[in-house]
Amino acid sequence: MLFEKDLFLQKFVKKNCYKSKNKKSLSYLKKLKKPYFLTYVSKKKLTKKEQEHFNCKFYSKLIIFKKILTKKEAVLNKCRLASKKDKVSLEKIINKSKNYSRFFQDNRINKRNIKKFRKEWIIGYYKNKKNRKLIICEIKKKIAGFILLKDDTNYLRIEQIITNPRFMRKGVGSSLISYVNNIYFSNRNYLSAGTQSNNQHAIKFYKKNKFFKENQLFYQHIYSN
Repeated sequence: MLFEKDLFLQKFVKKNCYKSKNKKSLSYLKKLKKPYFLTYVSKKKLTKKEQEHFNCKFYSKLIIFKKILTKKEAVLNKCRLASKKDKVSLEKIINKSKNYSRFFQDNRINKRNIKKFRKEWIIGYYKNKKNRKLIICEIKKKIAGFILLKDDTNYLRIEQIITNPRFMRKGVGSSLISYVNNIYFSNRNYLSAGTQSNNQHAIKFYKKNKFFKENQLFYQHIYSN
């Protein structure tokens, strides 16, 4: 399959959305239904000439981090699995938190729609929990942050990790990472995470919490017009 449809993203970008990791697919762009938005993922960035030819208007570099789960770690703040009663509080935290995603950085995409996209993606956990875990960190009985995980059987991937702005620099993120480590170190091999190369705060955070750089990928946004 050269192209994979992204129906969820399509609701927010308001174009026909597709994904591809196959460079050969770029030779068949004319087959896509216009107006379209294609995310092309590759280990090598398209050249300037290729960007112009395929109408690539934006690209970002995603740094892939990996943490081996081996033994228990100290957890500074209380953490627990999310419950239904947390939903409203989580929505408020999402609305207040900063967005560093590639979609938010692409000026051709409506920022308001991307905020809705992120909130529905995270809160969608309550509609479909299959292979997903949502863990809360609490400080003085208030939700200080959360981590959303995708369970890929032998490892876990961080989809989102967000700290309530009221509790910045309180060890919220590190507590969540250590809590996940302690729950899964005996039956999962590692924890994976990805962040934009210009998000220095996140890069420092992962390195501090014993992640190492495993790989990098380029996400290129190709438009029909």
